[in-house]
Order: sequence, then C-alpha cells, then structure tokens
Amino acid sequence: FDNGAMVRRSVEQDRMPSDLLCAECWIDYDVIRHPDAQAISPSRQSFDNACRETFWLSYHLA
Repeated sequence: FDNGAMVRRSVEQDRMPSDLLCAECWIDYDVIRHPDAQAISPSRQSFDNACRETFWLSYHLA
C-alpha cells in the first residue's frame, strides 16, 4: 500500500473439484509490514471459504 503496509494473501485448496457454491478452502491474510507509527489490527485474518472472505471484504470496504 502507499502508506508502507504490506499484506500477504495465501490460498490453499483441495485438488478434488467440488460442486459446492462456496467450497471449502483456506484463505489467510497476514500483515507482514506495518506503516510507520501505525499498527494494523487484526494482523491476521483467516477464512474457510471464498464466500466468507467476500462478505468480510464487502462489509469492511463499505
């Protein structure tokens, strides 16, 4: 980000295809660099499917 923050997003999925609309997967966000004099909280956020991630992002970006 332009303020110096750095966030890593990692995704892990099963190799088996799923028919579920929101198939289980593991999504993690980790703050790996905080901006000067500004802590980011939470510094870690995890989701167990993409639908939960999408909802969380839309809620917090609104």
